Amino acid sequence: MSFKSLIFLLPFIFFSCSNNSNSKVLASVYNIDLKESDVLDKMPVNIEDSAFFTSSYIDKWIRRQILLHHANINIRDKSERIQEAVKRYEESLIINDYQQQLLNQKFDTLVELDEVLNYYEINKKKYSLNKNVFKGRFIIVDKFAPNIKRLYKIFRSNNLEDINELTNYCILYSKEYYLNDSSWIYFDQIKKKLPADITSNNYLLNTRFDVFEDEKLLYLLEIRNYKFKGDLSPFEIEKEKIKSLILNRKKIKYLDQLENDLIINAKALKKIKIKNK
Repeated sequence: MSFKSLIFLLPFIFFSCSNNSNSKVLASVYNIDLKESDVLDKMPVNIEDSAFFTSSYIDKWIRRQILLHHANINIRDKSERIQEAVKRYEESLIINDYQQQLLNQKFDTLVELDEVLNYYEINKKKYSLNKNVFKGRFIIVDKFAPNIKRLYKIFRSNNLEDINELTNYCILYSKEYYLNDSSWIYFDQIKKKLPADITSNNYLLNTRFDVFEDEKLLYLLEIRNYKFKGDLSPFEIEKEKIKSLILNRKKIKYLDQLENDLIINAKALKKIKIKNK
């Protein structure tokens, strides 16, 4: 808590401890108490500086209570409007909690790969790349790392033994590496690591293998495939987004069906009555 805020708030607050250790009061504003248990309930489990958290929490709580006190005094027409808003908010919270319970208990979260792929195929026009992507390999290694000549030889190899050797080499000696050449990756993620300013489109069109260097490091890059911004976005890039979209639609449909079932049940029990005008 800052010294200035303490000076400003001194007329309104005091710090005290009650005889009951379970109801220790840390601060009070206009007879509203902040108890130690309230702060502990909000404190993260693995927090490093609990004293700082407590001080900050008290400061924010005091400021909020001061504003709330004066708002209650000065806002005259608040009662009905705010009570209605609180009621709607409470009802929304209760309904959301109930819906989440239903989803946790009975909703099947499985989305089959065929379903995701089918959606992608039908909606391909919606999926265009917003950045260039490529498939390939990339390594950053110290210039004086051992067996650099061997690294050059196995870097582009498709032989399984060479790939295993390359992986082990990267684990031991590289500063950074990317060897998953069967997956698409945004080219900007690699380009920003290179010690040279390159133009993506021309570079991707004309390059299959390249080596960069600075005072200390070597950068090896292989480009096996590429797609440009505006091209159809590969399924691999869109797969998780489509899966989430399908899952959300299924959740909405599932909850709508449950709601309809509850309404039908309530009607059957004659719990719904609509009065004619």
